[in-house]
Amino acid sequence: MHESLIKTRARALRATGRSLKTIAAKLGIAKSTASLWLRDMPLGLVGGSKGSGGNLNLGNQSHQRAVHRLKRWRQEANGLWPRYSKQPLFFAGLGLYWGEGAKTKGLSITNNDPALMRCWARWCRKYLPKGLPQKVRVTAHLDVDEDRARRFWSQVTGYPVARHVTRINTRRGNSPTRIAVYGTARVQVCPRGTEWLNKVMYWISQLK
Repeated sequence: MHESLIKTRARALRATGRSLKTIAAKLGIAKSTASLWLRDMPLGLVGGSKGSGGNLNLGNQSHQRAVHRLKRWRQEANGLWPRYSKQPLFFAGLGLYWGEGAKTKGLSITNNDPALMRCWARWCRKYLPKGLPQKVRVTAHLDVDEDRARRFWSQVTGYPVARHVTRINTRRGNSPTRIAVYGTARVQVCPRGTEWLNKVMYWISQLK
């Protein structure tokens, strides 16, 4: 298996609360390698603030609440698995997220491929709670028209796009190899992004 896939698998396992020792044994890598890859994911919540290391004060009430939330989210995700795991779109979305999604700081995907982003938006509407807000933000080169870019990504995703467009301080130019005609879009779950990141990473960890 390619190293990048092993690393992604390691992060997915970490999101389910597995120890470095367990992850290393399951993936056939050194514990020191697992520690290096997962240094920004101390045992606990994915998507929360970074800790100072792996040593946790078990008497800390906020940590205990975080652990209970993580356990509840994993149980909820596990309960949905039998129903969702028979649906091709569900696995398509997990595959997209495995390859393109953020692994920390909330559930989000950034890409400039309309087909990919359309599929992900469809996945969100089907498998995330109805009415859960989605933020869409656009990043574009200086010569990309902001209004056209916002309209384009709103049509692609079906979600409203933030008014502010982040600018890349270069021009896209006329090269046919540069496909970001309408910039790059980021679809982000907000609020409850940490909860759904943990659930998606749990589902990814179940892939064989």
